[in-house]
Amino acid sequence: RLATQYGEAAAPLLDIHADHDGAVLFIVKGEPGFCMASVGEWDQLKTEVMEWAQQVTWQEDPEEIPKYLHTAIAFGVIPGDSEKWLLITEGEHAGKIMLSDGDVIEDTPRYDSLAEFFAALLCDPAQVLNCGGYIDYGDDLVPIAYRHD
Repeated sequence: RLATQYGEAAAPLLDIHADHDGAVLFIVKGEPGFCMASVGEWDQLKTEVMEWAQQVTWQEDPEEIPKYLHTAIAFGVIPGDSEKWLLITEGEHAGKIMLSDGDVIEDTPRYDSLAEFFAALLCDPAQVLNCGGYIDYGDDLVPIAYRHD
């Protein structure tokens, strides 16, 4: 059902969710640093994205909200931050990753693919974890262990 709903651009994310329907990635100072939302959380996160877009960013011009924002998947959050990580599922940015406000306002994807996003999260966590606006973990984020079930 999700593959039909979101199309080919969502295939890499759906593959991940087939094995791991949500995950807490990076514990920073005892708190989750990045949460990959479960499929059951996508709609609520998307509602938050659209409410922010309609009530804050484009409150004066709601018709200017990019079409791709309506169909994007809000797949990740940095707890305590207002922006959500989006997988764009249609249009010229299909398959690319954007932050729900800053990147969409600029109409510029931050990562060209989900693989590039996760590579950045793994190799340079500060590049991902510090870019939402409200949260800043500093530049000294170095993974000390990799754990999984």
